[in-house]
Amino acid sequence: AGLTGTASPWLVSGLVTLFAVGYLSAAANTTALVMMPHGTIAGFTAAIHGALTLLFAALASSLIGHKVQADVTSWGFALTVLALLTLLLMSIWAKQQKTVTLAS
Repeated sequence: AGLTGTASPWLVSGLVTLFAVGYLSAAANTTALVMMPHGTIAGFTAAIHGALTLLFAALASSLIGHKVQADVTSWGFALTVLALLTLLLMSIWAKQQKTVTLAS
């Protein structure tokens, strides 16, 4: 059963806002890290990053939607696993970088 049909519009709006704030801050930082080493081709890098991000999101959401169907708990679990996997991969990537400094 889950929460289907019991959430008010205010609750849904609040949860979407919470998700967007968390996602957008992570996405902005990730984009900045991707473009940092590329300097002169930053626009091209941004375009490739944006295209791959949307492609991955479409594929991941289709796969998750197919597997979990309409169960809210399964959706939450799948998205949490995906977020933890992303965090793990970013941690591994950060350890492989020699230094990451912001240009001043």
